[in-house]
This record gives sequence, structure tokens and C-alpha cells, in this order.
Amino acid sequence: MKLKYKPCFFGVFLFLFFCAHLCNAQDIIKGYVKNIKSEPLINANIVAFEDSTLLNALAFNISDEEGFFSLKIPKPILFVYLKVSYFGFSPITQKISLPVKKPLEFMLEETSIELKEVIVTTDVLRDTMNIKTQNLNLTPSSSLRDILNKTEGFIVTKEGGISYQGIPITKVLINKKEVFINQNKIALDNLNFDMMEKLQLINNYKDNFKVDFDNFTTSVINIKTKKEFKGVLKEKIDGAVGIKNSYELKAKGMFFSDAFNAFLIHNTNNIGEKELSFEDISESSIQKSSGFFKNNFSNFFVEDELLQKNFNSNTSLTVRKQGDNNKMGVVGYLNFLEATKLNQNTTQILATNTTAKKELNNLSDLGKFGSLKYYFSTKLHKRTVLDYVFEVGTVHKQNQDINNINNYNTVAANIIENNETAAFSTHIHNALNMSSLLSSKMIFTATLSYSTEKSNNSFESSFFTPNATNGKIAQNFDLTQTQINPELGLRYKFSNLFTLELGSKYAFFNQSSIIKNRQSIQRNGTNGNIYLSGSGKTKALDYYFVIGNDNYWFALNDFKANTIAKINTSINYKINSSNSLNVTYNQYNSLFDLYKNLDTLAVSFNNRILGNNDYNFRVTNTKKATLGYYYSNVAKSQSFNIIGNYEIKNNYLEPIFDKVERNVFYYKNYLIDEKKNIGLNIGARKSFYFGERLHRIEFSVNSSTKSSRYPTYSDNTARQFNLDGQLYSFQIGFEPKSFFLTQIDISYITNTQKIYIDSEFLNQFSSQIYTIDLIANHEKFEGKIALSQRVNNSLASSFSIPLMDIKATYKLNDTVSLFLKGKSLFNLFNIYKDNFSAINQFSDGIVLNQNINFYRINYLILGVSLHL
Repeated sequence: MKLKYKPCFFGVFLFLFFCAHLCNAQDIIKGYVKNIKSEPLINANIVAFEDSTLLNALAFNISDEEGFFSLKIPKPILFVYLKVSYFGFSPITQKISLPVKKPLEFMLEETSIELKEVIVTTDVLRDTMNIKTQNLNLTPSSSLRDILNKTEGFIVTKEGGISYQGIPITKVLINKKEVFINQNKIALDNLNFDMMEKLQLINNYKDNFKVDFDNFTTSVINIKTKKEFKGVLKEKIDGAVGIKNSYELKAKGMFFSDAFNAFLIHNTNNIGEKELSFEDISESSIQKSSGFFKNNFSNFFVEDELLQKNFNSNTSLTVRKQGDNNKMGVVGYLNFLEATKLNQNTTQILATNTTAKKELNNLSDLGKFGSLKYYFSTKLHKRTVLDYVFEVGTVHKQNQDINNINNYNTVAANIIENNETAAFSTHIHNALNMSSLLSSKMIFTATLSYSTEKSNNSFESSFFTPNATNGKIAQNFDLTQTQINPELGLRYKFSNLFTLELGSKYAFFNQSSIIKNRQSIQRNGTNGNIYLSGSGKTKALDYYFVIGNDNYWFALNDFKANTIAKINTSINYKINSSNSLNVTYNQYNSLFDLYKNLDTLAVSFNNRILGNNDYNFRVTNTKKATLGYYYSNVAKSQSFNIIGNYEIKNNYLEPIFDKVERNVFYYKNYLIDEKKNIGLNIGARKSFYFGERLHRIEFSVNSSTKSSRYPTYSDNTARQFNLDGQLYSFQIGFEPKSFFLTQIDISYITNTQKIYIDSEFLNQFSSQIYTIDLIANHEKFEGKIALSQRVNNSLASSFSIPLMDIKATYKLNDTVSLFLKGKSLFNLFNIYKDNFSAINQFSDGIVLNQNINFYRINYLILGVSLHL
């Protein structure tokens, strides 16, 4: 299928290029900033103002290592007021006549009268970065995500991951009180600029209820709210309806104070919007639960636009209360979903380049997920803290797949199957921890945790073949597991640069998988390790390492698992305020999910997976390493990062196509000796200001390469399978001043995947996305139009899809606003007639599956927003 049109951005590029040359002749002020001993002052602030009120800034810069600075005055003017300041020194404000023919020199004096107070303030400011929002193109409704995406040094993922110069951030504080802990996505998408008086990155945050040495601190984001948001309940309600019965009802309530904080978010809609992400689930629920539990609740958090129907109802409640000696918190999630999808899947045998089957799949999901976490911390003594955590999560899902299948291997046949699956799983986790500071140099910790899980999967498939009688198959299996984890640790601080810990961890586990009336497998045993760890933190260096043995002992079985030493290491080195290096290395052992070793798992009548009981006591060895370099300079509006990843898995379980018998495709779980994953990510961003009004233009580029290599098996013969992927993106952003459009973004993304077997090229898939975003923000109006064209290409087919999304808000008064929101409007109004919406493919090295979707979520809704 040929492209129907290609978006032409050439005119826009010419417009931006022309604007970049509209600057008039500029005066340049150069000079040096020194102390009274004529020593250079590094990173001093130099700001040029238009008049003596010091309100209208014309230019800004900081001094370099020699104290030198250079300022470009953006418009013809007779004089400026220059303010020079440096922490701990008295600022200087001086009227400067233009033009300036020779470098100026400013001598700053230390503030001797309040020297002690200034030194303390300097330490706080060095560890706290006030995120400057004045020059960012923001509106009252701009979210925390919008702000961080515009701030150099931050990397924010769609799922809610936040990092600054390679350091992960998992807490968002409100007025320096912990509110959002491992709830980044909720904070990123629901905390708006209109509530913020100040936004900060605090690099030296210390939890008062965590027993640790003074030098060990973490990085957090802190939002200082405006006065009207302190101690007052704030509410917002959005309601909207639209074409084809689309709707959205969203409510948000917040109460922030020094002692008590609460945040509630609810969203019920059929337009595919979800408030939560996988990142918001607690770490213990992910680490302690089985793969079966995680696989079934992941759909509640993954956003999927390629659906025919997508109903979601998300509710999240966060309550935290803190006093001098106690703190507690409750976090609850309740999610409902109902989704349908229609797609076409083609399975191809790579070795012979023949089509094995084609199927038309009508898929539907119906389910609910709920979780509750309660924690309580109390100070038993000034040096002793007791923590208790209780968590419960439950998921109930029903799936129905109606598939029309044409098999071509080995005998042509048509099969119609109706697959119904009901999955239920509940996971409970309890943990009790005590930490005590025995002396100024010694800390003792003791932890006891208990977790249990019970799951059931009920599957039934009825099928019909024209040349045979109707049939039915059914499978019902139960999964149970319990685990008790005691842990002891003793830490001794030699210096800020080195703290040593000796500890031990054990896990006593009991696991079972049972297929009713057919098969039962058990795995009971102990996992234990004695470890030695070291850590240290200074202004420039933050590191830790953990090294220990890791052994498995299985009850009623003398099998000795092939384990590797357990190692976890992280080093972050700040070269200076703008440059940092981050290195991590992690190696560990893990058991396979027991249910994967059942002799046969029926995915559908036409697809089944063969297990192997011999793998019950096998252990996967995983080694991961990352190396990252991060550069960010907020003053110069530029950033750069490069991150390399390397992973090796040994004894890894992978389902690979095995055979076709009686119109059933069998996949077999093979034990892969070694699987390698290699990745490299590079990103850079730079902004320029020009013209009398300081228009802003920003360029950003990103590249990502990934490669997976492991053996695959054909007729039990190993062959080398390689999957290589490259993603490149380029974006130009233009922010004109005093113009109807306040921001114009143009981007291009290309993604390519290639498949090789024994170094021989077999197949490839590529996609390109062209996008232009037009944004207008004025006193009462905010609007955005996003136009894009997505091009999909594979060896079998290719097509292109034009898309148009809109979002607009008009503020009637401080309480009421009207909004219009639409997605995939070309598809909604049948302007684009093609039936396809997206294409993707995946392979195990033996067969290639190409999946084409026929629907994409589209809607246009008009609504009212109430601020109460």
C-alpha cells in the first residue's frame, strides 16, 4: 500500500530559519567577577535589567572558572542595570552605559556580619536546586511532567520514572512532607503549576524515621505550595461527553498540611485514559509475587490505543499522617477495565519462508484489580525506629477470544475457536523492621517478612472444524506459594567515605502448581546468603556495593542449583555541578515460575506450551551492567547524556515453536544457555534565545540501539538468533513571544527492527512518525493541535496513517472552565478510509508473527471543569 501523502514541513523549517536571523545588532558586555583578594568567583550570577526596578531581565549568565562572563543585550538600549551576586558575598548593582568597550571587573566582599548564617544557607542552597520556571512556557494547568520535561538534566519516562543526572527519584514531597512515595506517575500527571509557589530538587533529603548515618541522604522533588493550598481542601471535577457515546468523569481532591496530607484521584472513561502505571505498584508486591500475578495485573496499567473499546475506572487514595514520633500512611488502588480488540495475525516459518497460519482474532478483557498498603513507623527511642508494612493485592480477570484460523501446516484446515479464561490471584505481604543506632558509628537492623499468594486459572475452549466434529478442551490449575524472610545486619561507619555492613538473608519457601485430576508439582526449600556491603557518600561521590554467596537447598531433593555470587553495586560521581558519571552492576539468581514447568499449558485450542519437570529446580543467572554520563547546564540551556546497558542471562527459559500436530501449534520451553541484551542510548538538547523579545528555539536529538542474541532451536538443533533494533528521533521546538502560537514543535522518529538467523538476514520491520504540535496559551485560552503521520513498513505489507489530536480549554472564571478534547479525529470522522491502524511483529527465531490491528481509540468530547 502506497503512502497517500507526506507531510511537508519544509515551509516551517524555512520560517524558523528566517526567525533565527531576525536579531538586531546586539551589545555585548564582558567582564570578570572576583573577591577582594582578586581570586575568581566561579558560577557567580550576572543579570542585566532594563531599569532600576530590577524587574525586567534582559540577559543572564554565570561566570566560568576564571570568573569571566559575557552578556548579549538583545535590543538597542543606552544603558542597563547589572546585578552581580554570589552566595556568601554582598551583591553589587551598577548602572552600565552602552556600548561597553573593555571588560568590566567586579570585586565582591564577603558578608562578615552574618558569616555563620550565610555559610549554613550556602550549604542548603548547594544541596537544593530551585527549578526556575519563569522562562519556561507554562500555563496554570501545566503538569509536573511538563515542567520536568522542559528542565535540563531530568529524564522522565511515560510510565513515571524520574531521574536527574542518572540518580533515580522515587519521592515527591509537598512542603517537605512525604506524600508521593513510589507514586511518580500520579504526581507527574496530577500536580499542576497553579498550586506551586516553588519547585525544588533536594539532593540531601533525610527521612527522620529512617535510622542512618548523617551523610547518607537521597534526592527528592519538593513542591512548596501557594498559601491557598495549605490546610485547605481543594477539589476539581471534570465531566465530558461526546460523539459515539464517549465520555469522561474525573475528580481530584487534595489536602496538604504539616501533619496530615491526603490526595484522591478518580477517573472513569471509555477513551482509554489511565491514571496509574506499573511504576506506582510497591516494590515488595513486584519482588515477592509470582509471574502469574504480575502478568494478570499489568493490563490495568498499560495504555493501549489500538482498541475497539476501552473502558477504565481508576481510583487512587493516598493518606499520610506524621507527628514527631510516629507516621503512618495508607495507599489504595481500585481499577476496573473492559476492552476489546480486533486484529489479524500471520505466522510465518522463517526457514522455509512459508505461511503457517492466518487468524482473525476478536479479543476481549474484563477485570478488576485492587490493592491496599498500610505502613506505620514509630520512634521507640531517639535512636530506634520500628516499621510495619501490610500489603494486599488481588486481581480477577476474564478473557474471551473468538478466533477464525486458517492453518496451512501441515494440512490446510479452517478452525473456529472460542477461548474463555478466568484468572484469580491474591497476594499478601507483611514486614516488620527494627533499626537502632547503637552508637554514633554502629547501626543494627532486623527484618522479618511473610508473604503468601493463592492463584487459580480456569481455561475452556470450544472449537469447530468443517471436516471434524465439534470439540472442547478444558484446563484448570492452582498456584500457591508462601515465603518467610528473616534478615539481620550490622553496619559500622569508619568515615563518610566508607561504611561496612555484615548481614544475612534467608527465604523459606513453599510452592505448588496443580492441574486438577492430572498433575501436581511441588518446590519447597531455602534460599540463603551471607553478605558483605560497603557504602559511602560525600558531596562528589555516592556509592555502595553488596557481595554475598547465594545458595538454594531443596526439600526432598539433592539437586544442587548452579548459582553465582550475589552482587549489587552502584557508583555515582559528580565531576562538578554539571557533569556526573553513573555505574551500576547487578548479578543475581532466580527460580522459574513453577506453573511454567507443567507438562502442557493450553493458551488456546490452537496454541499450547510444553513444559519440562526437569526444570523445577533450575536457577536463572542474570548479570546487568550500566554506564552513564550525564551533562546538564541549566544556565546555558543544554544537556547531553549517554547510557550503555549490557545484560547476560544464563539458564533462561524461553518458549520456542516446536511442531504442529492435528492442527495444534506446540511451543516448547527451552533452557537457553545464554541470552545477551545490549543497548546504547544517546540524547542531547540545546536551546537558543534570539530577538528583542528573547524568542526561544530548542533542538533535541535521541538515538537508541538494542540487540538481543540467543540460540533458538529447530528440530532440536541450535541456531543463533539476533534481533537488532534502532530508534532515532529529532525535534525542533520554537517558542515565539507575543504571538498567537506560543509553541511549535516538529519531530521525526524512525524505528527499525531486523531479524538474523546464523548471521543471515531474514526479515525487518520499520516505522516512521512525523509530528507537528501547535500550542497557543493566552490569558483565558489554552489549546493544542497535534498532527502526525505514522508509516509502517514490513516485507509483507506497508501502510500510512494520518492522525489528528486536539485539546483546548477556555476559562470562564476562577471556578468554571470549558474544555474540548479529541483523539484520532481523521479516523473518527472517516476522513481516513484504511482499515489498518498499526502493525508490529515478533519472533522466536523459528516463526515470525506479524500482527495488524484494525482499530484505534478515537473520540471528541466537550466538557466542563469545576475548581472547588
